[in-house]
Amino acid sequence: DDVTDMREITATGIDWAVRGYLKITRIEKKGWFGSTTYTLTSLKSSSDLSEIERPLFDEFFAKGKEVALKDLDKVAMQKAVESYKKSLKSQLSKKDYYSEEGGLIEKGSLTDAGAKQWAKVEGFKMYLGVVEKDRLDFSDAPEKTPERFNKLLPYAVALGVEKQWAKQFEGIDVTSASSNWYNGNLAAFSAVSLASDIGTSFASTVSSNSSYSSSGGSSGGGVGGGGGGSW
Repeated sequence: DDVTDMREITATGIDWAVRGYLKITRIEKKGWFGSTTYTLTSLKSSSDLSEIERPLFDEFFAKGKEVALKDLDKVAMQKAVESYKKSLKSQLSKKDYYSEEGGLIEKGSLTDAGAKQWAKVEGFKMYLGVVEKDRLDFSDAPEKTPERFNKLLPYAVALGVEKQWAKQFEGIDVTSASSNWYNGNLAAFSAVSLASDIGTSFASTVSSNSSYSSSGGSSGGGVGGGGGGSW
């Protein structure tokens, strides 16, 4: 969608957690004026992450294997995020999704290949977001399992349909898989509230001005490969 904002960064962080690279710990607010905070714990090296994700991951843990989001260096994080955004745009250009003129990639300059890929993304977004009563009776629709909920949650966050995705799993206990990457009050665990809360925390630590989230870029490159038009 030509924009990389905190939605993509949040989705990338959740994706790292689901894939076992880090664990997210929720620390409940204390007192009337306290606020909920999050701590990230690195579980393994970033060496297996993609070339564009690695520097961002390493910046989160520049001071150690455990870090509170509120204690991150805002200036350093903002630089890492800006670099990440540029790398995403460059990666999509190398995949021939964007056209270049005079060495510059213009906003909205999708190639035919890019337009076809975007159509797949839109179809995947529809699959993640459609409410149950409107869902077609797919003969090959996958079983709703905690593992599937967690695996596709980062994509739902990136595409802005995490509430709809969570709605599809009402009545299903997803904590059996979530406990692998999330540490908190699982009895009250809500994927929707987690995505919302941690998104706010991320935004406040990597952004030092209100114009940050409206700056340009490209979306979606940091939440793992594949996904596009498949189950």
